[in-house]
Amino acid sequence: MRFFHSGWRISLAVLALGFTPAQAGDPIEEAITYRQSAYKMIVWHVKPMTAMVKGKADWDADAFNYHAKALAKLSRFPINGFIPGSDFGDTRAKEEIWENWDDFQAKMNALIEQSQALAKIAASDNQGAIT
Repeated sequence: MRFFHSGWRISLAVLALGFTPAQAGDPIEEAITYRQSAYKMIVWHVKPMTAMVKGKADWDADAFNYHAKALAKLSRFPINGFIPGSDFGDTRAKEEIWENWDDFQAKMNALIEQSQALAKIAASDNQGAIT
């Protein structure tokens, strides 16, 4: 237990000294990196579920449930990275996002709702309802 506490002290000291990458960068670039990272995590969880649904991987209800729960949580993150000014820079985001912000926001909300519904179905262990 004592080692755990000293490890936390070291981590807090490093943070206090300002060695966090997030403090050093441009907020626009950080927002772009944030949303790209969020999408990469989403894809990480969607791929195995897609493979199971398409029959390219064996059905594993526990794994599907795990990935569906993760997707439901992660689906809330990407929109936070779409800050004003982040439509320029090293991004593949389409111009339509900013031109039709309300539509984009509605689609992001639909992703959240549908991801939560999928997680609920996955928790029921009803493969037929998923596939």
